[in-house]
Amino acid sequence: MNPATNINNDDELILRCIRQDRNAQHELYEKYKRALYTRAFRMINNKEYAHDVLQESFIEIFHDLRNYRGDSGLFSWMKTIVYRKSLLHIKVENRFKEYESERYDDEIAWRDDLTAE
Repeated sequence: MNPATNINNDDELILRCIRQDRNAQHELYEKYKRALYTRAFRMINNKEYAHDVLQESFIEIFHDLRNYRGDSGLFSWMKTIVYRKSLLHIKVENRFKEYESERYDDEIAWRDDLTAE
């Protein structure tokens, strides 16, 4: 595919998506879902969470598409959104693991206190 044709096609898809054309949204999703999913999966290393991140990313993409300035390519802009969503997922997951670990440590300490009495 000619890169210039791809850019023009993306520009047309963007305009149609901004107009809430569901077919254009589906085309954009189908065109980029595999590459964006792969990016999320490589960061998260979990299929289900990568799919969740992909869906959350496309929600943000479709919501913010009218703010896309075109300073970078559309795919680069979308990759950045997936990257940020993946990082957020990792951060939340790590917080949850820390919380569970602290809770477990507290429970062990509580049980130790009971058996020491």
